[in-house]
Amino acid sequence: MSSQYKSYLDQSYDKIKSDCLRSKKLFVDEKFPPNSSSLYRFQRPIVDLAWKRPHEFLLKKNPEFIVDRIVPEDIDQGQLGNCWFISGASDVANVKEFADRVIPSDQNFDEENYAGIFKFRFWRNTDGWVEVVVDDFLPVDGNNKLFYSFNKKDTNEMFGPLLEKAYAKLNLCYEFLNGGDPIDAMIDMTGGIYIYIYVLK
Repeated sequence: MSSQYKSYLDQSYDKIKSDCLRSKKLFVDEKFPPNSSSLYRFQRPIVDLAWKRPHEFLLKKNPEFIVDRIVPEDIDQGQLGNCWFISGASDVANVKEFADRVIPSDQNFDEENYAGIFKFRFWRNTDGWVEVVVDDFLPVDGNNKLFYSFNKKDTNEMFGPLLEKAYAKLNLCYEFLNGGDPIDAMIDMTGGIYIYIYVLK
C-alpha cells in the first residue's frame, strides 16, 4: 500500500489479504462485525436482516466488483436516509481522478485472488487520506435483497454497497448515515474544501 494512505484502525489491506489467502480463510472484520452493532446504536432497522456475502445472496449471477465501468447514476439508495451520501458518491464517481482514488479498481471476486476483503479511501481532517477495509458481508432482507445501497441496473455489481459499508464503518454504523449533506460526503471523498457563493439578483 502506498505511504500516502494511512491504514484506518491499523488494518493493513495487504497484510490481511495475504494472511487470508495463505490460510485459505475469508476475511471477517472484527472491527466492523457482521452483526447488529454495525447496523445501529439506537434505532434498529424495521425488518430483521441477515449478513451474507455476495456469492451467498446472488442466486443467478456471479458477483463483480465493477461491471465494465463505473456508471455513477446506477448507484441507488436503499432503506436508509443517506441520499446525501449516494449523491456525493455519484458526483465523485463522475470524476475519474477521484473515483480511482476512492474506489481502487484492482479488486474483484476472482476465485484465485478472492479473500472476502475490499478497500476504499476517504479523507479525514485529522489523518489525511485513510484506507478503510471491509469484509464483504452485506445486510439483506428475507428475500435475499440488499437492504441498503444497490446497483439498479447491474444487480451483481458490488462496489456501491461495499463503498457504503466502508463509509458506515468510518462513521461507526449504518444508522449514523441517516441524514446529512452531500457536501460532507464530497469532502470525505475528495479532500477538498467548499465555499458558498451567494448570487444577488
